[in-house]
Amino acid sequence: MQIVINGVGGQGVLFLSKILIEAALNKGGKVLASETIGMAQRGGSVISFIKIGKQYNSPMVIPGDADIVICLQEQELNNSKGYLKKNGLMYINSKNGFDATSIAVKENYPSMANIIFLGYLAKDKNFPFNENDILPILPEKSKHFFRLGNNQCSV
Repeated sequence: MQIVINGVGGQGVLFLSKILIEAALNKGGKVLASETIGMAQRGGSVISFIKIGKQYNSPMVIPGDADIVICLQEQELNNSKGYLKKNGLMYINSKNGFDATSIAVKENYPSMANIIFLGYLAKDKNFPFNENDILPILPEKSKHFFRLGNNQCSV
């Protein structure tokens, strides 16, 4: 399985990647990961690559090969949609879909949008990780935000 996570610096792309990597490792998977950080600062484009499985030798995902693309900011969609393979799963944090950012702002924790979005994704039967895979990994403070997303209408 190949996963691409895209967003901007300050959104928690790398933290979200770390959680998914740990969840995959806990399930006994071999994991390779890498990231590219544009501008290397808050607000610059960040793309994280995760490959789960014994068949992979390189952490970089080739455009058109990602099974899953997670876009934490809709404006960054052009930087990640080319990675998605035909019939892959695209998840977008969007005002026109599930808006984890608005929920996080209402909670006065805008930096937790990534965890709220992850909670929402974990309800999708096609997403490779569920609540039981993720909750034990999360820091205590993050669990509330994960549940906020997980308690929303189903994906």
